[in-house]
Amino acid sequence: MRVKDLEELYDYSHWANNKLFEVVAQLTPEEFTKPVAGSYGSVRNTLVHILSAEWGWLDRCGGARRGNALIPADYPTRISLLRQWHQIESHTREFCFRRLCQRSAVTQQRWATRRKCFLDFGSGPGVVVCLQGQPTPLF
Repeated sequence: MRVKDLEELYDYSHWANNKLFEVVAQLTPEEFTKPVAGSYGSVRNTLVHILSAEWGWLDRCGGARRGNALIPADYPTRISLLRQWHQIESHTREFCFRRLCQRSAVTQQRWATRRKCFLDFGSGPGVVVCLQGQPTPLF
C-alpha cells in the first residue's frame, strides 16, 4: 500500500463520517438516545461503539491511549459524542502524519488544512466539521 492509498482511505472515512454527522445533527436529543432495534440499542450507543472501536485500533497501533471501552452514558448529547469523535479523528491524522513523514508539499498542505479544521472545531459553540477544507458548523 502506498502513502497516497492510505491518505485516500482516511479521506473517504472522513468524508463518510461527515455525511453521517450531518444526519445525526438533525436528530432531536430524544431521537439520539431513543431505544431502537439493533445490536446496540440506540443511535448514540451504536456511534459510541464505532468510536470506541476506532480509538481502540489507534491505541493498538501506538497512537492515543483509549483505556477501557467507551461507555454510552458518558456521551449524553450529540455534541459531546461528536467532540470526542473529532478529537480521535485528529489524533488519528496526527499519528499517521508522524508515521508517514516522507510527504510531498501538497500532501502536507492538505493535512494542514484538515488539522486547522480540527483545531477550529474545539473553539466554536457547536460541532464543526471540515467540509471542502472549511470549518462548517453543524449545530
